[in-house]
Amino acid sequence: MKVVPGPDGWPEAYEYTVSGRTVRIVSEPAPGIRPILHMKLFHAANDHYGMSPLEAAATAIDLHNTAAAWNKALLDNSARPSGALVYTARDGNLTTEQYERLKAELEAGFQGSANAGRPLLLEGGLDWKSMSLSPKDMDFIEARHVAAREIALALGVPPMLLGIPGDNTYANMAEAQRMFWRQTVLPLVERTAKALSMWLAPAYDPVSGFSLTPRLELRPDLDQLPALSPEREALWTQLEASTFLTINEKRALAGYGPLSDVPQVEPKCRPDQPRIPAGQSGGGQWTGGDEGDTTDDDGRRNPLLHQIVKKPTKKPADTGKNPVDVPKLGEKPATRTRRSDRSAAEAATDTPSWARGEAPRVGENGKDFAKRLLDEKYGKDNYKTGADSEFSKIKKFADRAFD
Repeated sequence: MKVVPGPDGWPEAYEYTVSGRTVRIVSEPAPGIRPILHMKLFHAANDHYGMSPLEAAATAIDLHNTAAAWNKALLDNSARPSGALVYTARDGNLTTEQYERLKAELEAGFQGSANAGRPLLLEGGLDWKSMSLSPKDMDFIEARHVAAREIALALGVPPMLLGIPGDNTYANMAEAQRMFWRQTVLPLVERTAKALSMWLAPAYDPVSGFSLTPRLELRPDLDQLPALSPEREALWTQLEASTFLTINEKRALAGYGPLSDVPQVEPKCRPDQPRIPAGQSGGGQWTGGDEGDTTDDDGRRNPLLHQIVKKPTKKPADTGKNPVDVPKLGEKPATRTRRSDRSAAEAATDTPSWARGEAPRVGENGKDFAKRLLDEKYGKDNYKTGADSEFSKIKKFADRAFD
């Protein structure tokens, strides 16, 4: 196949030659479709034909073939040169007839693997001088291995897949196989599929002609490749654990189309939902909206959110006890009245000094009063409640000293 360039350098025809006959291919088999799809790799000095990987590895291929031929020749000669026959007679050299007869007898009776080790019968005046190769000259196996690695690299094949002794283990074999598919096979398949799609697309969309989104698109089905199953399983595991993605978003990342009957996820915040004013702690955070949630993102109660979000007030159930008077925003809570019939010594003999200035709120009993003070001072339930504890002393102070 030969490219026929036009006046502007672009191919205008192709010539196919076989058995001395040449056929020029010019006409289009269908409107808008070129007669020949010419795919080539990059070549810095040849835009028409490109460079084949075998051309880059030509020297290594010749070396590998030569080493194989050298190996076969050595085996045919018992893996060593047979040596030399030296004529030591006093009457001079062998005649031409004697030389040719001796050579023919040696080739017929002593050359080849079938005649290896056969004794040599010499006539008078002939002496055998044995010759051999050094170990370095015999190291043709390593030369073939080096050439095989260079050929594999030129073709994009990891050398571990060649089965050369010492190069492969089970771990790097599996990794090399995935690398071979990802870096060599799949790029060539995708390149070929795109070229075929662009070549045949005008036949499927003859009205609009060339389009960036043609109606014909060829794509490889990567799910059918057993070599990529570990990567596919890892992707599915990551998508399954991603709670912030919708079902259709997960399907798109996995290479599947969307579903029409999937319920849409409602947003957690609305544009008109109030936020904490800027400049305050937690400024800019969303409030709980209509439900009155007053917690931060980490689940802790935020007093600023409590001030902004007004919870619906419910009428307390009638339990026979006075309900705690919850003050309005900015008001000081009402407290119970100090009893005048009890002296300070009778009411608070062992009360902690820091709690003597406090008073229970209206509707708050001694237990709730002690719990509120200790929660504010030490943290929620971070204190003891047994006998002789501060909890017990503050509770007794509230029960005895206040109405």
